[in-house]
Amino acid sequence: MDEIVKQITEEKFNAYARLTILPIADYFCKQICWFANKNEDILGTIVFDFTDFSFNCILMGRDEIGKFRAFDIATDFNTPNSAFLWIQSNIEKLTLAGKTIFPQGDNEKNKKIDLFEDVKPFEQQHPYYQLLKNNKFWNAAKKLIQEIMPHYTDIDGNFIEQFQTTGFDQRLWELYLFNYFKEEKLEVIRNYNIPDFILRLGDKEIGVEAVTVSRKVDYYNTDSRFLSGKPISIPKFPDEKMLHNDMPLLWGSPLYSKLNHTIKANPKDELKVHYWELPQMQGKPFVLAVQDFHDDYCMTWSQNSLIEYLYGYTYSSIYVDNELKIIPNKITSFDKNGVEVPAGFFFQPFVENISAIIATPLGTLSKFNRLGKQAGFDKYNLMMVRMGCCHKNDKNANKPNFFQYTVTEKSKETWAEGLSVFHNPNALHPLDPLFFPNAAHHYFKDGQIESHMPEFMPYNSYTMNFDFYEPIL
Repeated sequence: MDEIVKQITEEKFNAYARLTILPIADYFCKQICWFANKNEDILGTIVFDFTDFSFNCILMGRDEIGKFRAFDIATDFNTPNSAFLWIQSNIEKLTLAGKTIFPQGDNEKNKKIDLFEDVKPFEQQHPYYQLLKNNKFWNAAKKLIQEIMPHYTDIDGNFIEQFQTTGFDQRLWELYLFNYFKEEKLEVIRNYNIPDFILRLGDKEIGVEAVTVSRKVDYYNTDSRFLSGKPISIPKFPDEKMLHNDMPLLWGSPLYSKLNHTIKANPKDELKVHYWELPQMQGKPFVLAVQDFHDDYCMTWSQNSLIEYLYGYTYSSIYVDNELKIIPNKITSFDKNGVEVPAGFFFQPFVENISAIIATPLGTLSKFNRLGKQAGFDKYNLMMVRMGCCHKNDKNANKPNFFQYTVTEKSKETWAEGLSVFHNPNALHPLDPLFFPNAAHHYFKDGQIESHMPEFMPYNSYTMNFDFYEPIL
């Protein structure tokens, strides 16, 4: 193959171009191989057309704001080889001509977003933003996020400022959700300030509002272990009080706030309504997507506490005649400084208007770093090792499996991996699980939780980055 044109992985092509491709494309064609020029500013893919059983070619390049978009298409090739020769010839011509930008003429109102151009002084910047921007261990995540941003609509106009300062966690969570929704081939509608996302699947729509459990640690004044840049050990597991009382309350605080939050349906109208009462949400399922950021590594152990808060049960297990039996234990309340807070969020007044809760222990910066590494964006070629616990597909197993692997361009991690959907048994508008086919789905009935798990379902993971002898978690 000529030096100008090279074959690239599907993961790298998707990191560049997946957010451009419409979900409907998968119904009539399938990509079979992917190419780029040396500088990776021109992409090519060969697709097999299901309608006439031919091979088609698509060339993609960056538009005025940095999106990879199709600028040339050729159809009706009889073989993949003849299609490749067309791609090779045209990428070579354009590369030798110095073409790197391919204007589409429809971005007059948009401008290129540079998420890492400082808008606030250093002392006001979030330490994780500084880490992402300047630390080589996170260069793969930085590159991946840079590729995402041209596709992400900044509805409020303050995304950059918040990402760089006090809103880093919330904005990172929104970017994760955006990528996950696109991976599930949903149409993501960003025409409204509220809720954060409206998702369309066929003729059905749902609304999703992103929410986070805020940090208790003051990262501006604390030498966080995670930020120290020195080898560290995995933290100790929390005590019983934290697990079964304090953590459920931490989940409950932002969820309860969103339940009671009201906004103006019309800027000119003084009347305030709940999310599900907005005109764009009438008669549609409404989902809260929550992520725990309250402390370092907290997402590696806090997920079970969310189940306790949502459904008001803990669970123990025993073996009877070599068969695992799950014993439900009902919780009535949690103690908040001497005040009883009811357990069972889904059974509280007005919560029937919330169709489900989405959560994952993996919607973190490390996810972006691993997927960036997987896409070939790690320019320092660092070693990245992932380890954790995952679901064991054995109905009699009461312990998870352990997994470990080195992250490479051959890895196959997805955005969906590790995400759970907790369905509200009392939902006024139940969520269709087809919106999130690659997630784990959990349903509550008669005190038991019935879970439908994907083939690989991590409960948590830790990622170690190595540069010679200096590992960083």
